[in-house]
Amino acid sequence: MAQVYVHPDASSTVRPHLNSHLPSAIVVEHLLSNPPSQSSTFIASFPPSGHPLSPAPWSAAVVDLSRPNETELWFWSSAEESQGSEGEESDFRDASAHLLAVLTLMARMCPGKEKLKIGNLNSLFFPHIPPPSVLWVSEKYSKLVFYPSTLPGPSESKRGTLAQYSFRKMDPVDLVHVVASTSIPRNVVTLAKASSTAAYPTGSSGPEQAHAWCFISTCGSVSSLYVQPERRGEGLAKETMRREIEKGFAVQGRRFMCTEVGQENRASFAVCAALGAKKLWEVVWMEIRLDYYRVHSAAN
Repeated sequence: MAQVYVHPDASSTVRPHLNSHLPSAIVVEHLLSNPPSQSSTFIASFPPSGHPLSPAPWSAAVVDLSRPNETELWFWSSAEESQGSEGEESDFRDASAHLLAVLTLMARMCPGKEKLKIGNLNSLFFPHIPPPSVLWVSEKYSKLVFYPSTLPGPSESKRGTLAQYSFRKMDPVDLVHVVASTSIPRNVVTLAKASSTAAYPTGSSGPEQAHAWCFISTCGSVSSLYVQPERRGEGLAKETMRREIEKGFAVQGRRFMCTEVGQENRASFAVCAALGAKKLWEVVWMEIRLDYYRVHSAAN
């Protein structure tokens, strides 16, 4: 069994090693910079007093159990950078041992917990996870990355239409509509804390629901992009998403921004392509049965 270690001060023991792995490590790096909660646990495949041993793949994980029904574990490995190379298969096999060690550790640390939700996991790890431990797995999503140098300005062709909207943080009363518009679990409390951009019509006689919106998820991905059906084709999706990405670059000082798009979601793919996005790889979400790892850990 591979070994993994809890890092009490991961911002100084793990994060510096991630900088040279961006944008590959973009999700875990963001979570180390912006912990989901004070109870977050940070884990790596090397001890806090050590460092990653090259050229063997090394891994890092973030666990947060404070938000019911949302992602609880994020995992990244330097093996993900070997995709398409001759060493891909062996690198992912070795890195998967780190992932299984993290799951075993969480099973031990949380004896009363039955299930664990994993998010944004490179799909090439999935074949290495014991099938009896998998309760549910999502469809594949393409992980896309945006760069400041390729992010366009506002659409000139839609300038007149877009001038009819005020783009601002989404009003709290509208958050229930975000939860209702997506199949991915969303929590109103989490959404209220997140960065967001929503398009509200100007000049209306009274309060009106947002016509489009876009959020930054807990892991730093651009998420929950949505346009009311009757308002599609006006350029709202592209402009709302563009403004939210721009905020990430300008206000948060991020070097890269990312998003995940379902394989069949051609409309969102088109919006992301128009904003200069490039594909990294495919990811999945899944739910794991922790009892499997308790039993097998005890047997070993």
